[in-house]
Amino acid sequence: MFDVTGNFQYGVYHTDYFNKVNGFQAMIMQSQQDADRVITCFTEAIAAGYDPTLVTVQNAVFKKAGVDINNLDDFNRRRIEKKVNEIWESKQNEF
Repeated sequence: MFDVTGNFQYGVYHTDYFNKVNGFQAMIMQSQQDADRVITCFTEAIAAGYDPTLVTVQNAVFKKAGVDINNLDDFNRRRIEKKVNEIWESKQNEF
């Protein structure tokens, strides 16, 4: 599935095995980029007055970001949840 051979300490494009991309690191990096896009979309939705706890809003945000939640790793799912909760709570404290 993924070529996880090579030396991980030098980044995604460095392996000692036929100069292949390190698939595991590429997967982690993609998950992080996707999570960043989702957080940005949630931030915009909250600023527009939408409630991020609603499933319809969550579905719309993930669709706008072009991200399937099942493709995110657990770390980035928790990171999204934590950041969105922080933004939502700060928005609620404004009133």
